[in-house]
Amino acid sequence: MQVGAYTLLKQLGQGGTASVWAGRHVHSGNEYAIKVLLPHQAILARNQFLSEIRILSELKHPNLIKLYDYGVLTAEEGSQSRLLLPEGAPYCVMEYHTKGTYADASPLLSWDDLRDVLKQILEGLSVAHSMGIIHCDLKLSNLLVGTDGPIISDFGIAQRTDRSTLLKEDRSDISSFSGTPAYISPEQIHQDLARIGPWTDLYALGCVAYKLTSGKPPFRGATTLDTIISHLEHQPPPLKASFTVPQQFERWVKWCLNKNPSQRPRFAATALRELL
Repeated sequence: MQVGAYTLLKQLGQGGTASVWAGRHVHSGNEYAIKVLLPHQAILARNQFLSEIRILSELKHPNLIKLYDYGVLTAEEGSQSRLLLPEGAPYCVMEYHTKGTYADASPLLSWDDLRDVLKQILEGLSVAHSMGIIHCDLKLSNLLVGTDGPIISDFGIAQRTDRSTLLKEDRSDISSFSGTPAYISPEQIHQDLARIGPWTDLYALGCVAYKLTSGKPPFRGATTLDTIISHLEHQPPPLKASFTVPQQFERWVKWCLNKNPSQRPRFAATALRELL
């Protein structure tokens, strides 16, 4: 199947709005990850996808996913697609890493390894945050295993701190939210857009750090709703590390996991300084 100047080779994954494929450029032979909007998506999802492309075009850091190309399908490409993709469906072309994500990677074995991974995530977040971009869905499956460390990917529900959408009133209906249950912050659950900021990603990072250290998420319920309620009402259980970590590390993780956004680290650089 052809998408622009790329031949799709195999599907790598699929979310609610888009599929991701390994693809090869027809002239250079280089391989890339190609994200294509699914055909059944409404205008809102298309706008979000185009917003992600704009965000990716701005991000320049070794620990942030790199955008190489983007475009929309022609009528001919859509008609030849076994996915039945419509004319005008947008796609973007990103760097491809064959080792997958930290959700599938081998467990970390030492504090030095963990600290290095967290350090690089924080450095990437710091750059994104300095540009007013909040990821809003940081999790192990959105952290690619790069040659030199983690690469933050999938900015599909990212928010900009200067957008008027962040000034909407608080909505307390937890039946609908954007994010991943095991990593979502209380302010995202409540859709409290005015309180979303760098600290929102740092809450998710606390969940990431907890799982990388212990092999388990800090909040886990029998159902999705139970997990969501745990984020809102329960304290994380004591951290049982799979390897030796500094005594103050658990305090650092729980600092990131504070339910009150104002009581978390305000910036990635602050969290990084205290981690080291």
